[in-house]
Amino acid sequence: MTYDLIVEPCNPVLDGDNQQKMLSLRETLLQAHRIQDIFHESPLVTASLMRLLVALLADIFVPTNIAAWKRLWEQGYFPSEVLEA
Repeated sequence: MTYDLIVEPCNPVLDGDNQQKMLSLRETLLQAHRIQDIFHESPLVTASLMRLLVALLADIFVPTNIAAWKRLWEQGYFPSEVLEA
């Protein structure tokens, strides 16, 4: 038996309508601009998920300086073609 965190819903989030959902890592990054919060009853889980997502983004987009991070932030979403690759 396997459990693939990329596609299996495992991240507790609040969407734009304050509805709780579970999203996969892939869905979390693709829908990040619609997510209000990542929330778990344990602050350690919440912090761990945030750190994991930031690490994934840094590995996927490889911003080399503050200006590159700023451009990515100002875009308002993460490009799906980059995430899917």
